[in-house]
Amino acid sequence: MSSATSAAGLLFMLAATGTTHGLQAGRLQGIWESEGYGRIYEVTAGTVNVFDVTRVSCVRHEVLSLATFLAGINRINLSNRDAFSYYLEGGITRYAYRRLAALPRRCVGAVDAAADRDPGRNFDVFWHSFDENYAFFAVRGVDWDALYGEYRPRVTPATSDDELFDIITEIVARIDDRHVLVERPGYPRRYSGHPGTLQTLLQKELPDGAAATRAQIRERAKTLIAGEYLGASRRQAGKGQFTWGWVAEGIGYFSIDSMEGYTPADATLQDSHRLVDRIMDRVIRDLHGARGIVVDARWNGGGYDSNALHIAGHFTDRQLVAFTKRARNGDSFTPEQEIFIPWHARNRYAGPLVYLCGRDTLSAAEIFSMAMMAMPNATSLGEPTVGSLSDTHSIFLPNGWRLQLSNEEYRAIDGVVYEGAGIPVDVALPPADGATLDGYIRAVLDAAIARLEAGD
Repeated sequence: MSSATSAAGLLFMLAATGTTHGLQAGRLQGIWESEGYGRIYEVTAGTVNVFDVTRVSCVRHEVLSLATFLAGINRINLSNRDAFSYYLEGGITRYAYRRLAALPRRCVGAVDAAADRDPGRNFDVFWHSFDENYAFFAVRGVDWDALYGEYRPRVTPATSDDELFDIITEIVARIDDRHVLVERPGYPRRYSGHPGTLQTLLQKELPDGAAATRAQIRERAKTLIAGEYLGASRRQAGKGQFTWGWVAEGIGYFSIDSMEGYTPADATLQDSHRLVDRIMDRVIRDLHGARGIVVDARWNGGGYDSNALHIAGHFTDRQLVAFTKRARNGDSFTPEQEIFIPWHARNRYAGPLVYLCGRDTLSAAEIFSMAMMAMPNATSLGEPTVGSLSDTHSIFLPNGWRLQLSNEEYRAIDGVVYEGAGIPVDVALPPADGATLDGYIRAVLDAAIARLEAGD
């Protein structure tokens, strides 16, 4: 939950332009270490140096002007001169920092990312970055110490960049987490994790050597549903990512393809929220009088949690906690934060919902799934989601390669952490033996329509 405003405290609201509204920027000057997240800020009168730190390393991966830094955050709390917290512009998580007297010794004269290509050093920073931040080794069945013993001897001073990249991506693949990746400039990203159900069904139809993509699944599903169910009632918005209409007499349908990408590249996340609310107001108006609505996120690959929550806010008539979250912080976790479904929607539908999800519903779409779980008017149908819920945390190696990992623990309203397992469904409907992609898409939607028609 957000910190309370205190007349005696120093609580500042910053606009997206970076206007400080009375903030004395000097109060921010100094050295700040994050609670969790492995980050240090060095703030001067006009500059912010951003360091990624582990017990053995300190890499300066970004240098920002103070104005640029302030423009990207809001709800800054400096009520304690030795503590500092904020939200990213439009974000849902409060990040907390504590003041240090000086830069840690390992950060004094720290090299910029991409400056140090020593293979052994980069491997060790990679290993420590996961060792100190990744939250789900036990969930994923990974013995991280054993992997160090297995792979570290393969890295020598003569190891090439290509060989090191292959070693690191081989380790990443063994974590089996769709939020884990390694990115080398100029090369394709290497992801962890296995394909979902829809991707697997599509892959069976493709020729050898062709790879099933989320875009192919999305277009196939949307074309089928438009042609066989929605017909002339189909409406779209948000660059085609919001689709709605009528799939049966009195039964509405709404699908969302992604939790990002509706606005121009230079738009803020708050701009996206405003657009989402305008579109969802239209969706609810157009489906007025529905005796039930099918909400479909089966091919949604995620995006921003806050967009997901703004969409969910149009399907409830009461304030609800969607979930709680906390981040790994050494051998423990940061304090738990309650995350609410927004309560400001102008147009809402609080009637019966059947929510469709599955093994291709990923990331912020799983946050949407937890919001649906919190709603007493929603029944979920299909398969559990992927199980990669955590916000992605980026860390840079000394050679400039970027790591992405899961360091946050999300807890659903039933008190369970579903990382790895995926958000469960109320009504399980896996594909039948021999199912095709088109046939499975139809089967799940038909089952949802039947439930709403029967009043279940």
